[in-house]
Amino acid sequence: MRSDSMRKPLQNNSEIKLYEIGTDKKFNFRIIDVIGMGASCIVYTAVYNDLQGNSFTVRLKELYPLDCEITREPDNSLKCSSDDFEKHLTRFTDGYKKQLKFRQLPESMNSISNIQGIYEGNGTRYIAMSCQNGVSIDDSKLSIYDIFRVLKAVTLQIENFHRNGYLYLDLKPENIILYPETPELVMLFDFDSAVTADELKENPSVLSYTQKYSAPEVCQQRVSKIGIASDIYTLGALLMYMLFKRSPVLSDRRRNALWDSELGKFFANESPEVKRIITDIFRNTLSADPLKRYKSCDDLLNVIESFILSFQKEKPYLKTVLPLGNNYFCGRSTELLEIHNILKTETNFLILHGIGGIGKSELAKHYAMTYKSDYDAAVFVRFQKNMTQTIVSDMNFPIVNCKRSDDESDEEYLNRKINILQKICTDRHLIILDNFDVDDCDDLELLTGLPCNILVTSRVDYSDVFYQYEVEELQNEDDIFSLVT
Repeated sequence: MRSDSMRKPLQNNSEIKLYEIGTDKKFNFRIIDVIGMGASCIVYTAVYNDLQGNSFTVRLKELYPLDCEITREPDNSLKCSSDDFEKHLTRFTDGYKKQLKFRQLPESMNSISNIQGIYEGNGTRYIAMSCQNGVSIDDSKLSIYDIFRVLKAVTLQIENFHRNGYLYLDLKPENIILYPETPELVMLFDFDSAVTADELKENPSVLSYTQKYSAPEVCQQRVSKIGIASDIYTLGALLMYMLFKRSPVLSDRRRNALWDSELGKFFANESPEVKRIITDIFRNTLSADPLKRYKSCDDLLNVIESFILSFQKEKPYLKTVLPLGNNYFCGRSTELLEIHNILKTETNFLILHGIGGIGKSELAKHYAMTYKSDYDAAVFVRFQKNMTQTIVSDMNFPIVNCKRSDDESDEEYLNRKINILQKICTDRHLIILDNFDVDDCDDLELLTGLPCNILVTSRVDYSDVFYQYEVEELQNEDDIFSLVT
């Protein structure tokens, strides 16, 4: 396939004369600018005059396949020496017919651009579509919330194609126009790539795609692997473009891929749950293996809906709050691993017991730092005089978007805070309660029922009541030497 730089689009302000196919009507079009260049077409913004002399702005799609030997002549006509051009002409016309068909579907009427007509001239064919004052994704300033509303709208349209037996296969930012009034409505305007599974099996040459946004099995033309999951991939690629302004690369397709640095830029002040949801979406759309992607657009829509819901109101959540660790902490690698294994396999509530000064608090903090990838948030809480004061203090035990009201008693706020923790905590949260050095452990029952991991440091032996890990003096001579030097 030739490089895209070999193609020469029409220059801005070029005047071209085109004839409507099936009639003798001639129309004049003036090119405003290039919107995008796909595998088979170049799309322009253009102005044309109807037979009454009225001017209209349109999207004008010019058939100009990348895989054909085509040259642009000085008079703007295209000269093709490839026998494959006739095949592209047929596909282009079929795409026009499909667009008319899809627009008749009730679910797609407002999301598929209205066709003004199909034309010929300059040695090729053109389709003119109404512009409808839409804006491209690149020209839109979308908030994170709006990005997911756009993704939802596009996913609904792709789901509609699937319900009617079609695969879209060539979804890309250039094919999407947004309504300026609301991101919940989008306009799709390229349908050359839409095929049924049977059409693809009978004639693999109908496959049309854009490599940087298409699934690996599509780019490799492995027809037996191409299906709904291939469209799911393009939806993940669209989200990546809207968030990060880039297309997926090889590392994004790994099963356990992470996007922490990029997500950190966009979601520094958001709940860790938000970053986790986006990570899950990427992993379940961009996986190299089609079987490990979402099974349907409905599956993806359910996740998108939960994400949008999280933005519609200020939900309380835990955010990592850890005091600075001791710069002289060393060793304890065995203890850290043993604690982690206990929390993951035996209990979610563990007492770290040992004499004063043995290093219980530092061990707990370094556990949180060592295994931070296993937790969305880790909160370090210092025990006050009693558990009520410990929990109701927002300075000591902060929950984002949870504040005590002026008329709330200690008991009322304690109960409300515990109820919130019951709802927001998961096994991906860690609470460290430090210096619980009291004989009466009944108050700990406030925490034992929480669905998260909890570490409690204490000088008091509670081994007859709770799981307990004994923190002892360093035994490894190398660790002791490192500490004293």
